[in-house]
Amino acid sequence: MSANPFLELGLSEKLVNSLSSLGFEEPTPIQTKAIPVLLEGRDVLGQAATGTGKTAAFSLPLIQRYCLDTEPGKPQVLILTPTRELCIQVSEAINSFARSSGVYVLPVYGGQDYSRQIKALSRGVQIVVATPGRALDHIRRGTLNLTEIKAVVLDEADEMLDMGFAEEVVTDTAFLEGVDDINYVRGGDKTRMKYEVNASNKSVIIPDGIETENKLFELKEFTANE
Repeated sequence: MSANPFLELGLSEKLVNSLSSLGFEEPTPIQTKAIPVLLEGRDVLGQAATGTGKTAAFSLPLIQRYCLDTEPGKPQVLILTPTRELCIQVSEAINSFARSSGVYVLPVYGGQDYSRQIKALSRGVQIVVATPGRALDHIRRGTLNLTEIKAVVLDEADEMLDMGFAEEVVTDTAFLEGVDDINYVRGGDKTRMKYEVNASNKSVIIPDGIETENKLFELKEFTANE
């Protein structure tokens, strides 16, 4: 019998069993490209069409690398999304992958009562999925502690910037200055604009004119200095 293709990508048996129970059989192209790279802790920018499994592509390796066999406490992974709907969707997907592994995921978005989010953060989580504005509110209140963050994801980065969240994104990531060895991931359906994001002495320019699907880049290819 041939090995499970997700095992061959380097995912743990625990996560692969969760994927099998959810009906995952074969990795998509973006998953095949992203999972091994992120398991190594490298910074990437990934691009693929809607419905091609980008959430699994970035979340599975980050769960394995930073969250498995850890106790909930200060978050290890911060995922920023442009909308409340996507925040909830991404949280639910990650929870389905990781709930049998004792990994706690918290969606943090506007329109939900602060006290509920604060209680959950104080109990401890490994992953926070947040909209930029609400994340910034919690950071400023001192209720979202980023000192243990190991990975940051900008999901639908192009849409986030199109919607006018540039200042919030830059401010959110600026709070990570001084936190070492952060794994940065950017992703989207398309990357239409050029925009520079600086955080913890790292820079990325989201490039113009990329049309081919299922692309994956190391961020060093897009460092600012043009």
